Amino acid sequence: MAQKRTIARPYAAALFEVAAREQAVDSWADRLDFLARASKYGAVEQMLADPVLDADVKAHHLFELIEASFGARSDLTALRNFVRLLAMNKRLDIFAEVHDEFERLKKEAEKRHQVFVTSAYELGDSQRNTISERLAARLGGEVEIHEETDDTLIGGAIVRYGDQVIDGSLRGRLRKLTEHLEKRAA
Repeated sequence: MAQKRTIARPYAAALFEVAAREQAVDSWADRLDFLARASKYGAVEQMLADPVLDADVKAHHLFELIEASFGARSDLTALRNFVRLLAMNKRLDIFAEVHDEFERLKKEAEKRHQVFVTSAYELGDSQRNTISERLAARLGGEVEIHEETDDTLIGGAIVRYGDQVIDGSLRGRLRKLTEHLEKRAA
């Protein structure tokens, strides 16, 4: 899965650049969302995974699906070219990852940051607001918090955004203390 994300990044970045230049980021986001969902639909997923079926044939079937959903509009030429490029590079299996990366770039451009908070207990409004305000000031933009609970943290929380991780959990602190004591004992 991580490998697919790595492969998808340059495709998404190129598409985002084109979409931003054309001021069509939202319509591209919709198109990529469609392709990502369609590629996970049973029959389409099977067709894309079929090793016997030629990539051009797969692309042709995707064009038919695109036209059936969006109509035969001329503004879909770039989308057809994108599908053709993925087919040529034998990458028709990364639509979901391209969509996810495109969405990340879109939120980054809008100065909206995805923040994932894992806490021992459900966050209260004041805790949520404090985290949101501090990270908004730190990151410069709007913060969108996604929460989950994990009682194995014992207390505190782990905050993830981008490639950053802030481990303020009691479990994390205990682990660091143990490591420190083991180093001193050695």
